[in-house]
Amino acid sequence: MKQKHLTLLSLLFLCIGNLKSQTETFNLSDYIRPDFKNHILDSNFGLDQDNNTTKSFNQFSNEQTFSLYSGRLRMSYFGVKNSASWQKESSISTDLFYQRSHFSNSDNGSNERRSNIVTRTTSNVSLREYHTPKFFFEIGYLLSHSFSKDKTISEFMGNESTFKTKNTDLIFYTPIKFGQGRIENVSDARHAIFIIDALKENQTLSRDLTHDEIIEFAEVITNLKNKRFFDFRLRRIAELKALHAFLKSKEIIINDEIEYYTMLNDRWSFGDRGLRQSGSRLSFVILPGYNRTNVNGSFFSEAYKTNAYNIQGGIEYVHEKPINQNWQSSTSSYLFVGSLNGTTTLEGSDTKLKVNIPKFTLGLNQSFGFFPDTRTSINYSIGFHYDSYVNKIDQQENEWGLDGEYIFISNKLNITYFVSPRFSVSVTSNADFINFLTTESGFQVRNEILNFMNFPSCQNLPCDQFFLASKKRNQFRFGISMAYSLF
Repeated sequence: MKQKHLTLLSLLFLCIGNLKSQTETFNLSDYIRPDFKNHILDSNFGLDQDNNTTKSFNQFSNEQTFSLYSGRLRMSYFGVKNSASWQKESSISTDLFYQRSHFSNSDNGSNERRSNIVTRTTSNVSLREYHTPKFFFEIGYLLSHSFSKDKTISEFMGNESTFKTKNTDLIFYTPIKFGQGRIENVSDARHAIFIIDALKENQTLSRDLTHDEIIEFAEVITNLKNKRFFDFRLRRIAELKALHAFLKSKEIIINDEIEYYTMLNDRWSFGDRGLRQSGSRLSFVILPGYNRTNVNGSFFSEAYKTNAYNIQGGIEYVHEKPINQNWQSSTSSYLFVGSLNGTTTLEGSDTKLKVNIPKFTLGLNQSFGFFPDTRTSINYSIGFHYDSYVNKIDQQENEWGLDGEYIFISNKLNITYFVSPRFSVSVTSNADFINFLTTESGFQVRNEILNFMNFPSCQNLPCDQFFLASKKRNQFRFGISMAYSLF
């Protein structure tokens, strides 16, 4: 019943995403930003708590509970360049995790305590060239490298065992896309309206700005953000002077007392929080990838290496719409077919276990952003991810695969409050449902390979929790994080 309700709710949100984009005087979608480039460098510290219950319903039928507590440090960079013929987005992040978890099985009384340290570096670059205003060709890469060191203490029937594992994982994808459509960043238009509305409420302006004047004011804001300063104090003085000069040139300032300058400074400092975008893109995608994993001292007291190649092809659609000044709708969907081929080699053995997994993937995601003021942003998202695996198991040829399906439904709520222009606090809550049905599989199909297959589509979803037996999982997560923007 819960699954049906979540499915209906997701379809409802997808429909709402197609509402009319603007009900207020100025349409944010009217603003097309000129050539610009932005850079953001953030540091982040977060704490997370994860509880879930898993039910298996095969020959290992039982109920299991799992609790996870984790802390993380992150340093991330995001850069964007925009022009009439090019769009480029690049990001790189480095994460350090420390996690402690507890696993228990109610049927056999077994318990497992695990602690691990994980370092992960991820880099993502996409370069989109527009041969016409709407048709584009895109290339890029997605690279992820991680290292983890685990210690597991297992208790079963009065016996205690300790296992230690070291895992190195490399994932590399090179997406190639072509299609139609363009998405523009309209955040500066919203920033301009935040400033204008605040000055009107303070009875500082003699009249409303016209549509063209709002566009012109937004262009001033964009150009100011493009300028680089080594001294933050000098930067802020230059920005406020430029904003005041524009408003003064329109001869609309009737009260330039101290309240005017403090309000202008406040709305300039906080008014650009929250990404606002407008437009859509339909892409045809070719997605080749490679994965290499080295594991030393696994849970089954063996070391192994995996090498896998994944090729997928399909379509994806992204739609961004500012519903009004305070609401943003974001919709995405994807459809892929592909196949993974790889090998697993056990330490001390010349035998290579082959993996062959044809797969069909479907995904739908809808999110709504609400920006009630300059300091607060609230985002709710619901996602649906489905995989269907085709049976290619041939034990005589030492070839393993999967036969089954994987369903993931996510619900996520994020609330962020900016204490200062550079420092923010975020609270995040997840309620997820995972269902993995398989009729035949082998332990030789490593979880690392399954995670690799789904890494591009699941970067922003916790859908990398795969199982080697049929299971259902209800998962609840809660986290709090603090971020400081260096520039």
